[in-house]
Amino acid sequence: MLNSSWIKWSENLHNTLYAELSKTEQEMKVKSPEELTDIGWICKKMYEQLDDIRKEVDKLQSLAEKIACLKAATVGATKIVGQLATGTVDVSMSANTPHPTRNPEDFAKLCDYLGIPDEVVQNDLIHQFHWPSFKEYFSKCMSQGKPAPPGIDLEKTHTHYKLKYRGRK
Repeated sequence: MLNSSWIKWSENLHNTLYAELSKTEQEMKVKSPEELTDIGWICKKMYEQLDDIRKEVDKLQSLAEKIACLKAATVGATKIVGQLATGTVDVSMSANTPHPTRNPEDFAKLCDYLGIPDEVVQNDLIHQFHWPSFKEYFSKCMSQGKPAPPGIDLEKTHTHYKLKYRGRK
């Protein structure tokens, strides 16, 4: 089970690896091509292993945030105070935007609603929307109780649960 001692353990691992990598980097100029090949191979394997760990940590963080947000929502809380950190609930929504060639009618409706000139759409000058901006715009519309913009299929919307953290002293 994860607990606060893992932070110290992770920090020690990070510092140890960083120091060894820095030392190895300083010594590389005097290494033979064979030794450098082995160093490259070791780095490749380490990267793969550390990336697997990163993915698992990210998955666990996302799951913890989703469950915490859902539990907080059941009691109407927007702030969660733990022993190590305070989390502020951040719920947002996103939607799949219509594709300009696979679904040109809905794409045109959405562009018209957003005030994008017909000339831009008809001359194929726009292919996709800036995802972070559209996600923020869509989430704002939904939180204000506005209807979904034309061209958006409400069956293809997603709710995202995140926590904004502030460490406690």
